[in-house]
Amino acid sequence: MTIAQSPEAVAARLVAWLREREPFPTDAPLPIETLLARLDLLVSPFDPRLFPNTLGYLEPGEDVIFVRAGLTEAARRFTLAHELGHVALHRRAGQAAEVGGTLGGSADETTGDGCDGLDLEALADDGDETLRPGQAYSARAQREGEANAFAAALLLPAATTRAAYEALCARGVERPALALARALGVSEDAALRRLTALLTASTDSGGESAQAPRSPVALDDDQRRAARAQAPALIVAGPGSGKTSALLARIAHLRDDLGVAPERILALTFSRKAADELSARAALAAGLAQAGPRVSTIHAFCGDLLRQYGPLVGLRADYRLLAGVEGYFLLRRLVSHAPLSHYTPLSGPTRHFGALLGAISRAKDDLVTPEGYRAAATAMRARADSAESRVAAERALEVATIYANYQAALAARGDVDYGDLIMKVVELLRAEPEVADDLRQRHQHILVDEFQDINGAMGALLRELAGVRG
Repeated sequence: MTIAQSPEAVAARLVAWLREREPFPTDAPLPIETLLARLDLLVSPFDPRLFPNTLGYLEPGEDVIFVRAGLTEAARRFTLAHELGHVALHRRAGQAAEVGGTLGGSADETTGDGCDGLDLEALADDGDETLRPGQAYSARAQREGEANAFAAALLLPAATTRAAYEALCARGVERPALALARALGVSEDAALRRLTALLTASTDSGGESAQAPRSPVALDDDQRRAARAQAPALIVAGPGSGKTSALLARIAHLRDDLGVAPERILALTFSRKAADELSARAALAAGLAQAGPRVSTIHAFCGDLLRQYGPLVGLRADYRLLAGVEGYFLLRRLVSHAPLSHYTPLSGPTRHFGALLGAISRAKDDLVTPEGYRAAATAMRARADSAESRVAAERALEVATIYANYQAALAARGDVDYGDLIMKVVELLRAEPEVADDLRQRHQHILVDEFQDINGAMGALLRELAGVRG
């Protein structure tokens, strides 16, 4: 992404574009619904029981943003702005031109993956959003970070935010960040983090290099506290703050100060590149005479477990991981035998495959089974009180049918797709207490790099490995 296409710049351009057409006061909340309507983007609610951890998603190939019903107004606004960020930043240039000619675009099409509370930095129990700093390794996490940056810049423009905050401070308003948040229609935490970003902005991009192994470096006080924190602990740190060094120091503290055997330490991350760097630096820190901890990506770790225990959850011992293109061919066979009305025409059968596979993937990310998906869709139809909600429910029921058929076909083969890797391991740990106990003894300390990237299934996996329920 070039400087001209940065999330901040694209957001500023859109705000200026809207002001030319729908003038609104600079100290008033940005009319996000008006902006979406101007860009010919439709907004439709979905039942939270379909995707329990998803706040919103952009329908692949269509100009429709689905947003979770029942969100607070601040969370709804941030979710809509976040999904608009995906349109503006990640849709192809031609598609961006179709929604007003104002949106910047890159060569990457959005996948339709659901944006959950962590993607949207929404950690509060009520689904409110925060703008927690952090830099992710995965391409998907990078897109989510860019969409968050866009949403923050769109709802809290730099000049407006600074000026309003300074004016509130000058008037002696108590909790000026809260007053600012209420004035601009965001959460207090979102306002605080946006203000922090604006007031500490630097031309230095920061970030830790992931190119070559580095020897341990001296830690500052915050890093030392993080390394020695009592577990369980969540450490929040921004780009360039030495997260990997602190994690390595944590491993050294467990090994040297607490006497934990390195093989009892499991370090998980989200990309092979990050895992390779962490593994190399851990080995360098330990020295050649000592074994290091196990370092793996979460999906590779689950894949290895299924190689050992897969038959216990219905897989072949030599199961295959279904590649993306195979999923399309499998859907082609299934769709031809399914009574579909909304995911047609069948004259172009692949048109909706991305949306169908995306919905199935979101369900698995939330540990929603085909049976659970159908139950939620059925309840959604029973409550439908408008033509729009009835159509949404009917579409969900069609997805439920395809999901059930798709999963049955995978089960018949004894194979898995990418979304199954974590879901099947969670199923394994819940169904086989002896296996779960063995793994908990084997991995007594679990460290997760870039924890903000986890989805609902990953969170459940970590709780099962740690022996924590709920």
